[in-house]
Amino acid sequence: IEDGNIGVFGSSGYGKSLTVTTILLSLAAEYSPEQLHYYIFDFGNGALLPLRQLPHTADYFNLDEERKIWKFVRMMKEEINHRKQLFQQMEVSNIKMYNGLSDEPLPLIFITVDNFDLAKEEIEDLEMQFTQFVRDGQSLGIYMILTATRVNAVRQALMNNFKTKIVHYLMDQTEAQQIIGRLPYALEAIPGRAIIKKDQAFFAQMFLPAEGEDDFTVFERMKQEIQEIGQKYHEAQQPKPIPMLPSKLTITDMDSNPEVKQEEGMIPLGLDEESVQPVYINFRKSKHCLIFGQSQKG
Repeated sequence: IEDGNIGVFGSSGYGKSLTVTTILLSLAAEYSPEQLHYYIFDFGNGALLPLRQLPHTADYFNLDEERKIWKFVRMMKEEINHRKQLFQQMEVSNIKMYNGLSDEPLPLIFITVDNFDLAKEEIEDLEMQFTQFVRDGQSLGIYMILTATRVNAVRQALMNNFKTKIVHYLMDQTEAQQIIGRLPYALEAIPGRAIIKKDQAFFAQMFLPAEGEDDFTVFERMKQEIQEIGQKYHEAQQPKPIPMLPSKLTITDMDSNPEVKQEEGMIPLGLDEESVQPVYINFRKSKHCLIFGQSQKG
């Protein structure tokens, strides 16, 4: 974990998503949901979808959930500022020192982005926000795991903050040399074969997240492993997802919402779009209410 941010690169079909899955499952088996939170951005082919069921996963994002993504960006900026203030009060410089001294240790946060190439093309300014998280978050216990099919998809300002780089087979071998330099051996076009670049370069075969003779068996056993992790931590407090308005809200939903205050004169109308907290009319302050809008709009 102390290695911080991880960049995983490789052409499609050579094991990037499985490498990320292996890393996240290994961490989840060792750390509880109180110690470790995941935010998973699956912009690829849905390979990370099973990880949504982990008790550590606060939320899971698709590319078309732009509103939800920007809510996450704002929330993470607030979290970074909050942690900086806590570190200043404790007079420490990193998450390890803070958690060693504090009575209320902070969870480690892993932001995982699969297929960063597409995010960069489809959502304007998102790369700039991720660069800020990678730069400011590492000492605060906020890390990023990113995959990309092209090395050139990641700008140098972002690339420089990845202490660990895992390079699977790339169609254009000159791209691999930009990260790992010239080595006496070359990557073969074998799924899972990779070069791990830290201070030194290591030639490796990445292991699968679960045992299996074929892809289907690996997938089924991986889901079983996720269920076992869920059972192991079934009593642990799980991280909260990004608050989003439901597509349908009934009076029964409002009555069963624990956030709704049952006070005389306070009439709940609905939920605020940003905070998803109840919005009220206070008839103790005003006896009048004006409702206007276009026809058939509610």
